Amino acid sequence: MQPLDPFPRVLLDRSSAARTDPEALAARWERPQAVRISMRDGAVAVPAGDRESLSITALSTVFRDSEPSRRALLGIDPDERPWWLVLSPEEASTTMSWVGLREIGPRATAVELEALMTAAALEAWHRRHAYCPACGTATDVVAAGWVRRCPNDGTEHYPRTDPAIIVLVLDDRDRALLGRQTRWPPRWRS
Repeated sequence: MQPLDPFPRVLLDRSSAARTDPEALAARWERPQAVRISMRDGAVAVPAGDRESLSITALSTVFRDSEPSRRALLGIDPDERPWWLVLSPEEASTTMSWVGLREIGPRATAVELEALMTAAALEAWHRRHAYCPACGTATDVVAAGWVRRCPNDGTEHYPRTDPAIIVLVLDDRDRALLGRQTRWPPRWRS
């Protein structure tokens, strides 16, 4: 049996050198092929009523008016499309519904899945770390969403990048060990 490899390689160029260049970031934001997504608690914002025919890349025109302090550059894909996470978009509250990663994941391409996983982690970090742990002051989003800086004491705070693995546990007859949470829809397994 071949091992499963859902992330065979890194597909998004994180563009860390451009994160502090406002002109380069603005140019990437304005690219017609830019993909802008928003996440909340592990769910992606999609146009209301579009749960079945969802195309993540079709969201490129939705979050166009976001302020630079509410954007995070996820990276550039092999087709030169910039992928953005829009933090706390006003647009999502009235015109969007939220779809969980488990629902959208099976329909996503490898690039989309990588961007969604990165966006989910980054959104969770921003939501949980809006204040300086040293003095309690609200922090500013800088470096294209990958740093929070305290305007009071100047400290910089970064998201955790814990290594992780996903494994498939098999017994001696090649049966897989599956888990299930009671709050999941029927037939969902982990």
